[in-house]
Amino acid sequence: MAGPPTHKRVEAQLTAEMVLATREMGINCTGSLDLAPGEYTVRFVVRDELSGRMGSVAAPLKVD
Repeated sequence: MAGPPTHKRVEAQLTAEMVLATREMGINCTGSLDLAPGEYTVRFVVRDELSGRMGSVAAPLKVD
């Protein structure tokens, strides 16, 4: 059973150099989820509001 989605909005106007650095090093995003023990799939979705382009990644998560 999937839980409710958690949203976090980040706004930034990136220079070309910042875009390159982000591609090389990624983005640090902090936060927390309160989950009962079990196995989950955590999905991150990113959308560029200017172009409408989207990207996503899914990762397994086990909570003991």
